[in-house]
Amino acid sequence: MEAKSPRWRPPLKEKSMKFLKSLLAAGAASMLAFAPMASQAALTLTLDDLATGGVDVIVLDNGAGDAFALADVITYIGSAGSFNINVSTGLGDAATPALFGLDLNSVNTSLAAGTLRLTLTETDLNFGAPAASSLLFNGLIGGTTTGNVSWSLLVDDNNVGGYGVGTVAMSGATAAPGAFANTGASYLTATDPFALTLVVDITHGASGGTTSFDFSGSIPEPTSLALISLALLGAGVASRRRKA
Repeated sequence: MEAKSPRWRPPLKEKSMKFLKSLLAAGAASMLAFAPMASQAALTLTLDDLATGGVDVIVLDNGAGDAFALADVITYIGSAGSFNINVSTGLGDAATPALFGLDLNSVNTSLAAGTLRLTLTETDLNFGAPAASSLLFNGLIGGTTTGNVSWSLLVDDNNVGGYGVGTVAMSGATAAPGAFANTGASYLTATDPFALTLVVDITHGASGGTTSFDFSGSIPEPTSLALISLALLGAGVASRRRKA
């Protein structure tokens, strides 16, 4: 019988290159599919001494009480109930190019017992993901306090936002005065447009005290997600080479 010639197979290098090209194409497609979109987001900062009636301070972006003229940044300097010194700055998504989300930085001092609630809310956020996508929401906080602090990151798919509105993505509280830090993350469903809210409650004792912190809530950018995907798929290439 006539011997059959062996079946031609492309060189391993050529197969690997084709596979890598397909990975790059998939990565580019994922970045386009989840590219954040331009939005007309609305940023609001509130400070409320819970012992008083109503919300003590409500500051809209570039509105009354905003000491910083840059868009999507609010800085409030002043009092709120028994908290006589407050320097609070909230950054919206457009002002935080390193992340998609919000950042709240604050120093708050009181001369008597009380609880101050700070909220930073941004509505009309558009991440660019398909409708009802499961997105990873990250929260990160650190600071120091002479009292006690609690915090939460809220995601509102109804695009309203504010204290107690939406689903908690992360939360926590200090166990004692001193330095504190916490991180947390949750996958939650969100459809553009949606709202994010950072909430921080500061409680000081009878002699008052001082608390300072920085709190951010964000979604990993699609570029980072795509790079992670490519890294995992690249590991698959290496595995295929070893098996070959």
